Amino acid sequence: MHRIFSLLLAALAITLNLRAQQSNFEIFWKEIDEAMEQGLPETALQKLTPLRAEAIARGDLAQEVKAKLYELRIKAEKDPKLTGRLLADAEKFTVQLKASAEKGLMYLMLAESYSNYLNKHSYRLRER
Repeated sequence: MHRIFSLLLAALAITLNLRAQQSNFEIFWKEIDEAMEQGLPETALQKLTPLRAEAIARGDLAQEVKAKLYELRIKAEKDPKLTGRLLADAEKFTVQLKASAEKGLMYLMLAESYSNYLNKHSYRLRER
């Protein structure tokens, strides 16, 4: 009986800890989304740095990838001329990820981004 109670208590502690971690990320994302809605991309970028560090520290790959995608999107919207460099940065990030669903998703997004970039800039290639 004591053993079952201990197991239930441990399961409850783990569940509460996971909820606390998740709510911590929810607070970060709420602040980032509010900054974006207010037209403050630099503020959003600054808030992404600690979020990404927290995700890396906790080993939360989904949060890390989401933060990287937000970062890339904000930078691309801020300066569209950086798109090529940002795609290269995204590719470096993707290569270093462990084999996972997130890595596959990043490769799909990269393929779509490269396709969009090619379609948008194909006239330059044809002029060569």
